[in-house]
Amino acid sequence: EGVRSWGNKRKRSDTETGGDTAPSVSDRGDGDPEAEPYLCTGFDCYLWREPCTMCAMALVHSRVRRITFCVPDPKWGALGGAFRLHSLTSLNHHYEVFHWPVIEASKP
Repeated sequence: EGVRSWGNKRKRSDTETGGDTAPSVSDRGDGDPEAEPYLCTGFDCYLWREPCTMCAMALVHSRVRRITFCVPDPKWGALGGAFRLHSLTSLNHHYEVFHWPVIEASKP
């Protein structure tokens, strides 16, 4: 009884938390589309490796704002390695892509 779920996210009820918690995203919505974010709109995604085509398209569908990755993948990378998926004009959403190279620390 004390736990409600929405999808695969677990929310605690007021009886479990003492009622002092801030409302979750699903609690704030009163039917106003501006009150709740659409998927990951406005979020930035930080990745260690450059995503493949399937993962890059999943990020398109989730509507992220920016992607930053460290290690490029020249064979399978979809954001500059093999090709640049984010620059296709036929997509209905585009995100900014940044490559943040890893600098090896010098040993003393």
